[in-house]
Amino acid sequence: MDHEVTRNFGRQCLMARRFLERGVRFVHVTHSDGSVHWGHHGGLFKGHAKNVAEVDWPIAGFLADFKAGGLLEDTLVLWGGEFWRTPTAQGVDGRDHHAHGFAMWRAGGVVKPGMAFGASDDYGYIDREDKVHVDDLHATILRLLGLNHEQLTHRYAGRDFRLTDVGRSRREGDHCMKLAELTWPDVAALDRDTPVIFPVAALEQHGRHMPVFTDSMLMGEIAARAEVALGSCALFAPLQWLGNSHHHMDFPGTLSAEPRVYLDLLCGLLENFVAHGFKRLLILNGHGGNDVPGRQAVFEVRQRHRERKDLLLLFCTYWNLDVGAHKAHPGLQQTEMGHACEWETSMVLRLAPHLVKDHRSVPPQEFGRAFEPAARGWTMPDRSVDGHVGDPRDASAEKGEALFEVFSKGAVKLVDSMRAWDGRSWEQ
Repeated sequence: MDHEVTRNFGRQCLMARRFLERGVRFVHVTHSDGSVHWGHHGGLFKGHAKNVAEVDWPIAGFLADFKAGGLLEDTLVLWGGEFWRTPTAQGVDGRDHHAHGFAMWRAGGVVKPGMAFGASDDYGYIDREDKVHVDDLHATILRLLGLNHEQLTHRYAGRDFRLTDVGRSRREGDHCMKLAELTWPDVAALDRDTPVIFPVAALEQHGRHMPVFTDSMLMGEIAARAEVALGSCALFAPLQWLGNSHHHMDFPGTLSAEPRVYLDLLCGLLENFVAHGFKRLLILNGHGGNDVPGRQAVFEVRQRHRERKDLLLLFCTYWNLDVGAHKAHPGLQQTEMGHACEWETSMVLRLAPHLVKDHRSVPPQEFGRAFEPAARGWTMPDRSVDGHVGDPRDASAEKGEALFEVFSKGAVKLVDSMRAWDGRSWEQ
C-alpha cells in the first residue's frame, strides 16, 4: 500500500481480507484493467516483470497476514490465469496461447504445504506426469469447500449438467461400484469374490456444539474416499444411518433402533448378500454403540453357515483401522476417539465448518476408566452432562483432513486384504 507499484493490487488484497473477516464466503481478486494483462503475445520480458512486481508483495503480505490472524486454515486461496503459454517464441519476444498444460497454486484450507503435483516435459510443452483433468480440479476444489460435486447436478433441456461434467467417470476405465447406482443385472454380473462393504453409523446427539448427524457424515466421507480409491474392486452399499444409540436417548434429537432390532438388521444385511452368492462381506462402522451388535452380527451369521469354509464376515470400526491415528497430525492432543471430541470436531470442521458451534468454549470432559477391565453398563448422562467426552477446543480442519486420510487409507488396506484372502485360511 505504501508503494505506487503495488498499491492497486495491494488495496484489493486488503479489501479481500476484510471481506473474509466479515464472513463473505467467496472473494475474487483480479489483477487486470485496461492497461494490465498477462497475455503477452509481445513484450513478454517487460510485461511480466511489471506484473510480477505489482502482485508479488501484495500476495505474500495477504498470506502472511491471514496466517498470523489464524484465518488461513479455514480459507482456501487459489491463484491462476486463463491458460498456459507456449514455450516457444511468438514473434520477437512473445508467447502464444497453449492448451496442453496449466499450472496454478493453492494455499490455506487443508492444502498440504510444500507439495507439487504433476509435471510437464523438459520443455514445458505438454503435461507428462500425474495429469489432472480440469473436472477433477473442480471436484477437488468443491470437496475442499465441503461440497460433493456429484450432488450439484441439475437437469436442463433434457440432459444433466454439472461443473465437473457428467460424461467422465472419476477413475478412467473404472465403472461405478455404488450399489445404489447399479441395476440388478449389474450386480448379477459381479465376481462373487468381490468385497461388499456396508457402512453403518448413527444419528444421535453430539454435545452442544456438533450436529446429530456427525457419525453418519464422517462414516460417509470415509466410505466415499475408499470407494474412489478402490474403484471397481469393491461394492459399497448405501450408508445405514440408523444405529444403536439408546445410551444417548436422554438428549433430544437422538434416533435409535432397539438393540435387538438393530442386531437383526445387521444380520439381515449380511444374509441378503450371502443369499446373492457373495462371500466377502464387511460392516464398516462409524459409531461406538454399534460395536457390540456389529460383532455379534458377524458371529451369528457365521454360525448359521458353519458348513461354509469360503465365507469371510468382518466387522470393523473406522477409528481402529490405524493404531497410530493419534500421530496423523503433530498437533493432535487426544490419543483415542471420544465423543464430539477433538477428533470428531476436527473432521466435521473439515467437512462442514458451518455446522460446528463455538467449540473453543466447550469445557473438556475426561474419558474416565471406570472399573476397567470390567465393562460397565452406562448412559451418557452417567459420564457427561453436556453430552461430549474429550476436549474439542483444539480441533481444526487441518487435523480433520489428516484423520480422514489415515482412516480412509486404513479402510482401503482392509478391503485389499479381503481381496487377497485365499478363501480358506484363518489368516488374511
